[in-house]
Amino acid sequence: MKKPSPLPVWVLSLGCAKNRVDTERLLGQLGNVRPVQSIGRSKLALINTCGFIEPAVRESVRAILDAAAEIADNKRRPLLAVAGCMVGRYGMRELAKEMPEVDLWLPTEKMLLWPQMLQQALGRSSEQAGSRIISTPRGGRYIMQEAGASFVKATGAAANTSGNCLHFRLFRQFARGISGKPAFPSAGRLG
Repeated sequence: MKKPSPLPVWVLSLGCAKNRVDTERLLGQLGNVRPVQSIGRSKLALINTCGFIEPAVRESVRAILDAAAEIADNKRRPLLAVAGCMVGRYGMRELAKEMPEVDLWLPTEKMLLWPQMLQQALGRSSEQAGSRIISTPRGGRYIMQEAGASFVKATGAAANTSGNCLHFRLFRQFARGISGKPAFPSAGRLG
């Protein structure tokens, strides 16, 4: 059987280190990927946004519009997918009305389905994707930086108690436990 060709991916991960970890996990779950420096050489252009504070939202919107403008005239236009906290904060339907240039919005409440949503939008089967999760170190992540260093997504989200941060909301939900009783003694102090 012929080895699947790698999917050329251009990625921009904005915001906190937790977003970077989410992006790396997503790349690991996509299978056989090859990061590219030029958005024009990609088949997938992925932007993981931040929606925590207004300057981060403006940066995310600018990045999306810049990417859309850069790929608008490409013969083989890559799929422009946008994920992250900004999508969770403002909602994909509202954002889709404002930015129709985006091909695929990845809502935060469906984070576990992002790999399948992308594969489907790209028209790739699981055979084409390959099996990167098994072969990638660090739990299926595709590490996007130099060897010897990587971000770790931990319970550091508890430091952000505003409620606007997706990572904090998920941590708080986990900390309270499924039954509604705290899974951790300190969970009651989280807001």
